[in-house]
Amino acid sequence: MKRAKRLAAILLAASMLLVMAAGCGKKTTAAQSTETVKHDVLNIGEYDEEWVAADLIQGDTFYDLQMMMAEPLFLYNHETGELEPCLAEAPTFSADGTTMTFVVPEGRTFPNGAALGADDVCASLQHGIDDGAMSDTFSIITNIAYDGNTVTLTLSNYSTALMILLVSPFFCVIDTEQLNTMSNEELLWGAVPYGAYYITEYTEGSGVTLSRNEGFKTLNNTVENKEAAYIPTLKVTWYSDEFAMIAAYQAKQLDLLIGVTEDSVTALQNAEGTVVQSSLPPMVRNVQLNANSEFLSDKNVRTAISYLIDRSLIVDAFGGDLMCTAQYEYITDNVMYHTQAVEDWYKATYSDNAEKAAALLKESGWADTDGDGILDKNGAKMPTLTFNTASGKNETAALTIQIMLQQAGFDVSVVTTSETTSLAQSGAYDLTMCNYWWSEPGRFLVNMFKDHNCFDETEYREIVKQVETTTDNEQRFQLVEQAQKYLMEEMVVIPLYTTSYVKIYDQSLSNIHFIVDGMFLNDIH
Repeated sequence: MKRAKRLAAILLAASMLLVMAAGCGKKTTAAQSTETVKHDVLNIGEYDEEWVAADLIQGDTFYDLQMMMAEPLFLYNHETGELEPCLAEAPTFSADGTTMTFVVPEGRTFPNGAALGADDVCASLQHGIDDGAMSDTFSIITNIAYDGNTVTLTLSNYSTALMILLVSPFFCVIDTEQLNTMSNEELLWGAVPYGAYYITEYTEGSGVTLSRNEGFKTLNNTVENKEAAYIPTLKVTWYSDEFAMIAAYQAKQLDLLIGVTEDSVTALQNAEGTVVQSSLPPMVRNVQLNANSEFLSDKNVRTAISYLIDRSLIVDAFGGDLMCTAQYEYITDNVMYHTQAVEDWYKATYSDNAEKAAALLKESGWADTDGDGILDKNGAKMPTLTFNTASGKNETAALTIQIMLQQAGFDVSVVTTSETTSLAQSGAYDLTMCNYWWSEPGRFLVNMFKDHNCFDETEYREIVKQVETTTDNEQRFQLVEQAQKYLMEEMVVIPLYTTSYVKIYDQSLSNIHFIVDGMFLNDIH
């Protein structure tokens, strides 16, 4: 469990940061040296990010750095929604989206020297269907075939959820011989996927050492170096004590820190030649309102809560906009098929308007008639609202919202619990914090909130189904906008904020390429 945040120190640190835009994130750089540094070993510290597998198909999670040991088949273009080449050439689809064809280029080899071919891609896809943590999604593939270097997949339907697996380390290409001769248990840490690096040493609970794959080649247009990486070795250490990781960086024992909190930012932001890189993950933190509870069944009251939430105070509670970004939509910048129009509409329609909140409460008969600071109606006090939250970031936001609502006359009790999901699914809450991490909008729009009994979801689910299955990307952008507005109008899920994913590194590593769900170290020396 991460230690409690020190708000005063955070706010002071945030006020000192000089922030400039860097893609979908923010970056600060302390005074730099112009000296060129070449690394024989790149030492990396990861906080709270112990890897779960080398066979990422079986793993139920991955971390950004693992993209260096598991080259994605393709990459998504976030502007157009199109799939672009990476390990394989860009795919083509039949008109109905159920036949997918792509070419696996020659000249790639696994670290053991075995040539990578279409047969390895096909065998790995079958491994996903049979044994993958995401087997339900891989099973959208109903037939796998190859002819020479050309792979043809038959799909039950086009699915953005399947595509997101193929552009991330949820899928990796493993040598067919390994798949045929090793058990799933052996593959878990014994598999050697195709990538720029491969694991040569694994110490449970401690870290991994990765060596360069000399036979690596890529079609990835994000990087300039499309062959073997420049740095021979990556040494990754997993830390549960962030202060120990900070000390190792200060002692020049680490070059890159991943997954850090504001504690590291505070300690290292002014270190000479240090870059603080903040980016937004594909997620949003929401508060769900129980439309079946007696008090919140009144849509006026739910809408009033939306108007009363001041997201700038939540951002301040996390130390400023380097660490947190206010959100007014569900499908944020780093989830596929984001549109600015939804954010603009929600801001103008349902946010930051205490006067409208007061008017809606008055319309429903709620007012503080006796001056005790609690709203009442027909002589009865407002019931205490139970606000469930997990500990950590969600708890910080819940406590901040509690203060906002209490100032408006609500009686709110924050309950910190590890059972937020089961309590929400059973309806045992008034408000509950929710969050979900996923890059693809179809499943994101369903899984980002927990209680699916607050309104009739039939029409909403139909829109979301079309989001996942349509073959028309322009239509998908429109459907994502339609689905978000539909849910927003129900006023049961209020988007709040996204906490940043922060990396700190020596400025000699300025050629790192950060993308959603991954990073590429191909161009650093």
